[in-house]
Amino acid sequence: MSQAELAKRLSLPQSVISDWERGELQSWRDYVALLSQQLDRPSSYFAADGETTSSVNTSSVREIPVVGEVQGGAFRMAYEFPPDERPVVAVASAAYPAYAGVQLRALKVVGPSVNELYPDGSYVIVVSAADTDVRSGDKVVVLLRRGGLCEATIKEVRVEDGGRVALWPRSTHPDHQTPIYLDDADQDSPEIAYVVIGSHKAEERPPPPIRIPPRR
Repeated sequence: MSQAELAKRLSLPQSVISDWERGELQSWRDYVALLSQQLDRPSSYFAADGETTSSVNTSSVREIPVVGEVQGGAFRMAYEFPPDERPVVAVASAAYPAYAGVQLRALKVVGPSVNELYPDGSYVIVVSAADTDVRSGDKVVVLLRRGGLCEATIKEVRVEDGGRVALWPRSTHPDHQTPIYLDDADQDSPEIAYVVIGSHKAEERPPPPIRIPPRR
Protein backbone atom coordinates (compact mmCIF):
# COMPACT_ATOMS: atom_id res chain seq x y z
CA MET A 1 0.00 0.00 0.00
CA SER A 2 1.35 3.43 -0.90
CA GLN A 3 1.92 6.22 1.63
CA ALA A 4 -0.79 8.26 -0.10
CA GLU A 5 -3.37 5.46 0.18
CA LEU A 6 -2.54 4.75 3.82
CA ALA A 7 -2.71 8.47 4.66
CA LYS A 8 -6.15 8.67 3.02
CA ARG A 9 -7.45 5.70 4.99
CA LEU A 10 -6.19 7.16 8.26
CA SER A 11 -7.35 10.71 7.42
CA LEU A 12 -3.79 11.99 7.89
CA PRO A 13 -1.43 14.04 5.72
CA GLN A 14 0.94 11.87 3.68
CA SER A 15 3.87 13.70 5.28
CA VAL A 16 3.00 12.09 8.63
CA ILE A 17 3.26 8.60 7.13
CA SER A 18 6.60 9.56 5.62
CA ASP A 19 7.83 10.86 8.99
CA TRP A 20 6.76 7.60 10.63
CA GLU A 21 8.74 5.55 8.13
CA ARG A 22 11.84 7.69 8.65
CA GLY A 23 11.51 7.42 12.43
CA GLU A 24 11.07 11.17 12.85
CA LEU A 25 7.66 10.86 14.49
CA GLN A 26 6.47 8.34 17.08
CA SER A 27 2.77 9.19 16.88
CA TRP A 28 2.20 5.93 14.95
CA ARG A 29 1.85 4.36 18.40
CA ASP A 30 -1.56 6.01 18.71
CA TYR A 31 -2.66 4.39 15.44
CA VAL A 32 -1.55 0.79 15.99
CA ALA A 33 -5.12 -0.55 16.00
CA LEU A 34 -5.87 1.17 12.69
CA LEU A 35 -2.52 0.26 11.15
CA SER A 36 -3.06 -3.36 12.14
CA GLN A 37 -6.42 -3.37 10.40
CA GLN A 38 -5.42 -1.46 7.28
CA LEU A 39 -2.14 -3.35 6.72
CA ASP A 40 -3.47 -6.74 7.84
CA ARG A 41 -0.74 -7.20 10.43
CA PRO A 42 -0.97 -8.16 14.13
CA SER A 43 -0.37 -5.31 16.54
CA SER A 44 2.85 -7.02 17.67
CA TYR A 45 4.24 -6.40 14.19
CA PHE A 46 4.55 -2.71 15.02
CA ALA A 47 6.39 -3.15 18.33
CA ALA A 48 10.06 -2.15 18.27
CA ASP A 49 12.81 -4.59 19.32
CA GLY A 50 12.50 -5.35 23.03
CA GLU A 51 9.13 -3.64 23.22
CA THR A 52 5.99 -5.50 24.20
CA THR A 53 2.67 -4.96 22.52
CA SER A 54 1.22 -3.81 25.83
CA SER A 55 3.55 -0.79 25.75
CA VAL A 56 2.11 0.29 22.43
CA ASN A 57 -1.21 2.06 22.73
CA THR A 58 -3.80 -0.01 20.84
CA SER A 59 -6.91 1.48 22.39
CA SER A 60 -6.33 5.23 22.31
CA VAL A 61 -8.24 5.73 19.08
CA ARG A 62 -11.77 5.05 17.98
CA GLU A 63 -12.31 4.23 14.33
CA ILE A 64 -15.35 5.90 12.76
CA PRO A 65 -16.31 4.75 9.25
CA VAL A 66 -16.95 7.39 6.60
CA VAL A 67 -20.20 6.05 5.16
CA GLY A 68 -20.78 8.62 2.43
CA GLU A 69 -20.89 12.21 1.26
CA VAL A 70 -23.31 14.99 2.11
CA GLN A 71 -23.83 18.43 0.64
CA GLY A 72 -23.82 21.16 3.24
CA GLY A 73 -26.78 23.52 3.11
CA ALA A 74 -28.27 22.40 -0.23
CA PHE A 75 -29.98 19.14 -1.12
CA ARG A 76 -27.90 16.74 -3.19
CA MET A 77 -28.42 13.10 -4.09
CA ALA A 78 -27.25 11.07 -1.11
CA TYR A 79 -24.11 9.10 -1.93
CA GLU A 80 -23.05 6.11 0.17
CA PHE A 81 -19.62 4.52 -0.07
CA PRO A 82 -19.50 0.74 -0.60
CA PRO A 83 -18.74 -0.97 2.74
CA ASP A 84 -15.37 -2.31 1.55
CA GLU A 85 -14.23 1.12 0.30
CA ARG A 86 -15.01 3.23 3.35
CA PRO A 87 -12.15 5.27 4.80
CA VAL A 88 -12.09 5.96 8.51
CA VAL A 89 -11.75 8.98 10.75
CA ALA A 90 -9.65 8.25 13.83
CA VAL A 91 -10.56 10.10 17.03
CA ALA A 92 -9.39 9.72 20.60
CA SER A 93 -11.17 6.92 22.42
CA ALA A 94 -12.15 9.40 25.12
CA ALA A 95 -13.88 11.65 22.60
CA TYR A 96 -17.68 11.85 22.70
CA PRO A 97 -18.10 10.14 26.10
CA ALA A 98 -21.85 10.75 26.02
CA TYR A 99 -22.05 8.45 22.99
CA ALA A 100 -19.73 5.66 24.17
CA GLY A 101 -22.32 2.98 23.46
CA VAL A 102 -23.82 4.58 20.35
CA GLN A 103 -22.87 3.88 16.75
CA LEU A 104 -21.00 6.83 15.26
CA ARG A 105 -20.75 7.55 11.56
CA ALA A 106 -18.75 10.08 9.57
CA LEU A 107 -19.82 11.91 6.42
CA LYS A 108 -17.60 13.81 4.02
CA VAL A 109 -18.83 17.35 3.34
CA VAL A 110 -18.77 18.50 -0.28
CA GLY A 111 -19.41 21.97 -1.66
CA PRO A 112 -19.49 25.48 -0.14
CA SER A 113 -23.04 25.59 1.13
CA VAL A 114 -22.16 25.10 4.81
CA ASN A 115 -18.66 26.55 4.67
CA GLU A 116 -19.12 28.79 7.71
CA LEU A 117 -18.97 25.62 9.80
CA TYR A 118 -17.62 22.74 7.72
CA PRO A 119 -15.37 23.55 4.74
CA ASP A 120 -15.46 21.44 1.62
CA GLY A 121 -13.54 18.21 2.26
CA SER A 122 -14.06 18.13 6.02
CA TYR A 123 -15.85 15.35 7.87
CA VAL A 124 -18.77 15.52 10.27
CA ILE A 125 -19.30 12.94 13.01
CA VAL A 126 -22.97 12.08 13.42
CA VAL A 127 -25.32 9.98 15.51
CA SER A 128 -28.78 8.85 14.55
CA ALA A 129 -31.53 11.23 15.62
CA ALA A 130 -33.16 8.16 17.16
CA ASP A 131 -30.23 7.91 19.61
CA THR A 132 -30.32 11.49 20.90
CA ASP A 133 -32.55 14.52 21.18
CA VAL A 134 -32.64 17.47 18.77
CA ARG A 135 -32.10 20.99 20.08
CA SER A 136 -32.27 24.49 18.68
CA GLY A 137 -28.79 25.28 17.40
CA ASP A 138 -27.96 21.68 16.51
CA LYS A 139 -26.45 20.94 13.12
CA VAL A 140 -28.34 18.08 11.52
CA VAL A 141 -28.34 15.91 8.43
CA VAL A 142 -31.68 16.27 6.72
CA LEU A 143 -33.08 13.74 4.25
CA LEU A 144 -35.62 14.49 1.54
CA ARG A 145 -37.24 11.59 -0.29
CA ARG A 146 -38.66 12.18 -3.74
CA GLY A 147 -40.04 9.45 -5.96
CA GLY A 148 -37.90 6.70 -4.47
CA LEU A 149 -34.75 8.85 -4.47
CA CYS A 150 -33.08 10.25 -1.39
CA GLU A 151 -31.34 13.61 -1.12
CA ALA A 152 -29.34 14.81 1.88
CA THR A 153 -27.99 18.07 3.25
CA ILE A 154 -26.70 19.67 6.46
CA LYS A 155 -28.71 22.42 8.14
CA GLU A 156 -28.79 24.26 11.46
CA VAL A 157 -31.93 23.91 13.56
CA ARG A 158 -33.49 27.17 14.72
CA VAL A 159 -36.75 27.45 16.61
CA GLU A 160 -38.43 30.69 15.62
CA ASP A 161 -40.78 32.82 17.68
CA GLY A 162 -44.04 30.91 17.80
CA GLY A 163 -42.29 27.54 17.82
CA ARG A 164 -41.85 26.98 14.10
CA VAL A 165 -38.75 24.85 13.32
CA ALA A 166 -36.53 26.27 10.58
CA LEU A 167 -33.56 24.51 9.00
CA TRP A 168 -30.91 27.00 7.90
CA PRO A 169 -27.79 26.65 5.76
CA ARG A 170 -24.66 28.22 7.20
CA SER A 171 -22.82 29.57 4.20
CA THR A 172 -21.10 32.67 2.88
CA HIS A 173 -22.35 31.75 -0.61
CA PRO A 174 -25.28 33.94 -1.80
CA ASP A 175 -27.10 30.93 -3.27
CA HIS A 176 -27.45 29.33 0.17
CA GLN A 177 -29.23 31.81 2.38
CA THR A 178 -32.80 30.48 2.58
CA PRO A 179 -34.22 28.15 5.23
CA ILE A 180 -36.64 25.28 4.83
CA TYR A 181 -39.28 24.35 7.37
CA LEU A 182 -40.27 21.00 8.81
CA ASP A 183 -43.97 21.87 8.54
CA ASP A 184 -44.00 23.53 5.10
CA ALA A 185 -47.01 22.16 3.23
CA ASP A 186 -45.66 23.47 -0.10
CA GLN A 187 -42.63 21.17 -0.13
CA ASP A 188 -41.82 17.52 0.38
CA SER A 189 -41.50 16.80 4.06
CA PRO A 190 -37.84 16.78 5.19
CA GLU A 191 -36.67 14.37 7.88
CA ILE A 192 -33.94 14.96 10.46
CA ALA A 193 -31.94 11.73 10.24
CA TYR A 194 -28.68 12.51 12.07
CA VAL A 195 -27.32 15.00 14.58
CA VAL A 196 -23.78 16.34 14.12
CA ILE A 197 -21.71 15.91 17.30
CA GLY A 198 -18.27 16.80 15.95
CA SER A 199 -16.15 17.50 12.90
CA HIS A 200 -12.69 16.70 11.61
CA LYS A 201 -10.43 18.04 8.89
CA ALA A 202 -6.92 16.76 8.27
CA GLU A 203 -4.43 19.58 7.91
CA GLU A 204 -2.57 19.36 4.62
CA ARG A 205 1.03 20.39 5.17
CA PRO A 206 2.51 22.24 2.18
CA PRO A 207 5.74 20.92 0.65
CA PRO A 208 8.65 21.16 0.83
CA PRO A 209 9.73 20.85 4.49
CA ILE A 210 12.04 23.51 5.85
CA ARG A 211 15.19 22.93 7.86
CA ILE A 212 14.95 24.34 11.37
CA PRO A 213 18.28 25.76 12.57
CA PRO A 214 19.57 24.17 15.77
CA ARG A 215 19.16 26.04 19.03
CA ARG A 216 22.22 27.94 20.20
